[in-house]
Amino acid sequence: MPDDRYRMGIRVSLISLSVNLALSVVKAGVGLTTQSSALIADAVHSASDALSTLVVLAGLHLGRRPPDPQHPYGHGKAEALATTFLSLSLLATALWLLRGASLRVFAGMTIAPGPNAAATAMVSIAAKEILFRYTRSAGRRTRSDLLIADAWHHRSDALSSVAALVGIVGANQGWFVLDPIAAVAVSFLVLSTSWGILRSAIDILMDRRPDEFPEEVRRVEEAARAIPQIEHVDDVRMRQYGGELVIDLEISVDSALTLHAAHELAYQLRSEIENAPHVLEVFVHVNPHPGHQHEGSDS
Repeated sequence: MPDDRYRMGIRVSLISLSVNLALSVVKAGVGLTTQSSALIADAVHSASDALSTLVVLAGLHLGRRPPDPQHPYGHGKAEALATTFLSLSLLATALWLLRGASLRVFAGMTIAPGPNAAATAMVSIAAKEILFRYTRSAGRRTRSDLLIADAWHHRSDALSSVAALVGIVGANQGWFVLDPIAAVAVSFLVLSTSWGILRSAIDILMDRRPDEFPEEVRRVEEAARAIPQIEHVDDVRMRQYGGELVIDLEISVDSALTLHAAHELAYQLRSEIENAPHVLEVFVHVNPHPGHQHEGSDS
């Protein structure tokens, strides 16, 4: 993992951790004082955000470790593993919140949380929306699915605070059941967000072709076409490791070329592609061009 990408990830994560810890403490304190189930659920959500940020820090640290004999491709997938753990913890949190909130809905509520609860929810909405935009921007710049997942964790917390605010205001107007109903809504928002994050992490672990790198595919094909001796690009496959790509490429050349000449073409193409941003490693397989009868070579 490049140093600038690592440093940005650590900086963003430490800011997120500090904000989440402060919000979870404040929301829990106010929620318990005002007996707002929606705000207490929101506090638990913020605490889960703090936990997820610790997972992000661990994933960034492990993903930066260099290749070794047991992990020749490096440790880039540590980010995807950390993202998977993050999403599963979020799913568990959502189910726990949903159970508690549903029980309160059916039991009936007769408590108005008060203005302090509403003010706390509004502060949380503003803080989490700012944190979402900041973290998402950093994730896009560094091509880090882990940071982007953490950003959406912040957005889900902001939305849960909106739901909590609606419930609190409604309860203060005499609609007491709106507070636990808001907590149920928060739970479903968290479930939806966590499921999306989990699917993205599974795609990376299963080596699904990353759709968000169309420029890299175009660059590979243009680099090959720029070398006259390469007759055709037969196949381009990509795997994502952290925010970087491993590219498997098949090309066709005139089978009359010597093994040395074919190897030099493959080396030239590989060097050209590896100079591009977000490319970790390139493997080039050389085939004889269709119609020729000589065997190709690998590189």
